[in-house]
Amino acid sequence: MSPLTLIVVFILFIVFLLVVGGVGYLVHRHPAAATPVGVMAVVAGGFAACIIPIVVR
Repeated sequence: MSPLTLIVVFILFIVFLLVVGGVGYLVHRHPAAATPVGVMAVVAGGFAACIIPIVVR
């Protein structure tokens, strides 16, 4: 892999962690909305479904 590809994958991984962590924190602050683990899993799955085809390509 080229260095540019590795940098892009690293940045996408960091953004992924920030998005999942942010959603988990928001749901944790408002527990009536949903369970934090379930929401984080759904967000992680949706984000991965959008990002994996880009990374594989």
